[in-house]
Amino acid sequence: MTFPALPERRTVLGIVVGFFLLTGAIYWHSLGNGFVRWDDGMLITENPAVRVISPASLKAVFTHYDPELYIPLTFMSYQLDFKLGGQDPFMFHFTNYILHTLNALLVAWLFYALTGGRKGVALLAGLLFAVHPLHTEAVAWASARKDVLSAFFFLLSFLAWLSYRSSSEKRTYWSSVVLFLLGLLSKVMVVTLPVLFLLLDLRDRRKDWKQMLLEKWPFFALSFIFGVIALFGKQELFAMTSSSTKLLLALKSMVFSMQLFFWPHPLSVLYPYGGSVSLLSLPFLGPIVLLLLLTLAALWTLRWTRDIAFGWFFFIITIIPTLTNLAKGLEVYLGSDRYVYLPSIGLLWIVLLLGMALFDTLFPVSRGQVRRYAVGIIALLFLLPLSLKAYAQSSVWKDTRSLFSHVLSLYPSSYVAHNNLGNVLRREGKLDEAVAEFREGLTSASDVRTLSNLGAVLRKQGKVQEALETYRSALAINSTSGEALTGMGLVYAQTGQIEKALEMYGEAIAVRPYYAQSYVNRGSLLLDRGQVEDAVRDFRSAVRLDPLLPEAQYDLGVALQRQGEAAMAIAAYEAARNVEPEFTAARLNLGALYYQEQRPAEARREFRAILSFDPDNAAALSALRQMDAAAN
Repeated sequence: MTFPALPERRTVLGIVVGFFLLTGAIYWHSLGNGFVRWDDGMLITENPAVRVISPASLKAVFTHYDPELYIPLTFMSYQLDFKLGGQDPFMFHFTNYILHTLNALLVAWLFYALTGGRKGVALLAGLLFAVHPLHTEAVAWASARKDVLSAFFFLLSFLAWLSYRSSSEKRTYWSSVVLFLLGLLSKVMVVTLPVLFLLLDLRDRRKDWKQMLLEKWPFFALSFIFGVIALFGKQELFAMTSSSTKLLLALKSMVFSMQLFFWPHPLSVLYPYGGSVSLLSLPFLGPIVLLLLLTLAALWTLRWTRDIAFGWFFFIITIIPTLTNLAKGLEVYLGSDRYVYLPSIGLLWIVLLLGMALFDTLFPVSRGQVRRYAVGIIALLFLLPLSLKAYAQSSVWKDTRSLFSHVLSLYPSSYVAHNNLGNVLRREGKLDEAVAEFREGLTSASDVRTLSNLGAVLRKQGKVQEALETYRSALAINSTSGEALTGMGLVYAQTGQIEKALEMYGEAIAVRPYYAQSYVNRGSLLLDRGQVEDAVRDFRSAVRLDPLLPEAQYDLGVALQRQGEAAMAIAAYEAARNVEPEFTAARLNLGALYYQEQRPAEARREFRAILSFDPDNAAALSALRQMDAAAN
C-alpha cells in the first residue's frame, strides 16, 4: 500500500482555512456557552487538580479516575486551559472547537490515504465529519474533551501507521505507538486501534499472519494494560446490570447509533429507555435482526470488494468500548451522541463508497463539466442542512437549564433531567421550585441521589424533620448511600445534635472511606468540641485522600495552629492557598502566622494578594495598617 503525497502546500493551506471557517460558522456562537452541571463541575470547575499545574496536581491526575475513566492527559489539557483563561468557559470550549476541526482535517487525510489519493472523496468525508450534528455534543460540551482529544491521537496514530506500512520507517512506526499511548491517556475508548490495523491488513489482502501480529505487539500490549486499568474504574458500573441486559442494550444501541447518524433528529444529551429489556420484545428483536442482516450483507460484498466490510466492522469495533455505559442507576440509555464520534468514520466510509459508485454511474467521467456541477449541488444538499442542525444543537448546550429543559421536552419522565434541573434551581436560591422539580423526578423513579438532593433543600428551608424523613427514605433504598448519611449528619449538626451528627459522619466514612469531605465534616465538629487531636487526624486523612482539597488543608492548618504547631500550620495554609489562590481565610491566617514568626515581608505579600482580588477587604487593610504602625 502506497501512502499518497499531499497536494501542493497552497491547496492544503486553503483546505485548512476553509475547514476552520466552516466549523467556526457553526460553533463560534457556542464558544460563549457556560459550563453545564453534567460532569463539568466534577471534572473542571470543582476539580482542584485542574486549577494548578504542580507535582501534586500532576500526581493526582495520573493516580485518579474521573471517577470511572482514566484520563490524565485530558486533565492536563484542562490545566492548560485554566492556565490560559482561568475559570472562563470560553477557553475550554475553544480548545474543543480546535480539536474537532483538526480531527475533521485528519479524517479527510485518512480517507485520502485509504482511497489512494482521491481528493474529492477525502474532502467530502472531512466536511461531513466536521458538520455532522451528531458530533455537536463532543464539541459543545467541555467534559467531552476526552472524546475529541483521544480521537485526535487515534487519527494521528492511524495515519502514522499507514505511512509506516508504505515506507517501513521505524521512526513512523514508533511515532504511531507513542500517539496511540497519548490517545489511551486521553480516553481508553481508542483501545481497539490495533484490531483496526488487522482489519486494514485483511482489506489489503495481507496473508502473513505471524508478521501481521508481531509488528503490532506494542499496540496490543498497551491495549491490554489500559484495558485492565479501565476495568478497575468501571467495577461498580459492571455490577449494575446483568450480562444479558448489557448484551441486548449493546446490540440495540448499535442500531440506534446508526439511526442517529443517518437521521440526526431529535438529538439529546440523554436517550432514556423505559421499556423492558428482553430478546423477545420487538424493540430489541427488530434491531438485532437488522444488525445481523447488515453484517451478512457486508460479508456478502466480499465477493466483489473488501471495502464495505472494512467500513462496517470499523463501525462495530470502535463502538464496542462505549457499550458498557448504557445502564446507570435506575435509568437505561440507548446511546450517547459522543459515543459515535469515531465509529461514524466507518459509516462515512460506506456511504461515500456507495455514493461514489452511484455517482460514477449517473455521471460518467466523460461528462466532466456536468460532474463538477453535480458534485457541488450534492455536497450543498447534504452539508447545508447538517450544518444548520449542528448550529441549532450547539445552542442547546448554552447552560444547564437549557440542556435539561431540552431533555424534558423529549423525555418528560426522565428523573435524571428533573434532578439536574432541581440542582440548578437550588443553586439559584429558588428552593420551592427546586423541591417541586425533585418531587416530579421522584414520581418516575425512587432515586437515592434525587432524594438526597431533596433532603438538602428541605434542610436549607429549615424543614428539619421532613429532611430527616427524606434521607431515611434514601437509606431505605440504599443503606450505604454516602450522600444520605452525610446529609443526615449535616441536619443533626445544624440542630445541635452533635453526637448523632458524628455517628452519621462515621457511618458515611465506613461506607465511603475514600471520600475526603466526610472526614472534613467530622473533623470540623470535633474541632468545635475541643477534640483537637482527633480533628487533626481526620483532616490529615482528608488531605491524604485529596491533597488538592483546599478546605481540608485550611482546616488542618486551623487545628495545627491550635496545637501550637506554627510551622506545620503554615505549610497547610500554604497548600490551601496554592490550590485556591483566592482563598481569603487561608491567606489571612497565613499572613498572621508569618508576622507572628517574624516574617513580615511574607505577611505583607499575603495581605496585598488579598487586596488584589478583594480591594475592600477590611481584615487585610487593617493588618497592613497595624504592620505599618508597628514598623514606625
